[in-house]
Amino acid sequence: MARKKCKECHTCFTVFWYDNNRYYNCWLCQTTWSGRNEELIQVEDPRKNINIPIVEEEQQDEVPV
Repeated sequence: MARKKCKECHTCFTVFWYDNNRYYNCWLCQTTWSGRNEELIQVEDPRKNINIPIVEEEQQDEVPV
């Protein structure tokens, strides 16, 4: 599967998990997206109101089995 890209600027998302949900963050647009497959919707960043360090990881390309 290819990396997911922002609908606005086409930059690759960084992925983070919060409360067992996967979110995608666009560092360029400063937006957060959530959803499945091509049905991503823009949401408010759930980490906005908590006081923990934010660690994001680049998406890794999946190796076909």
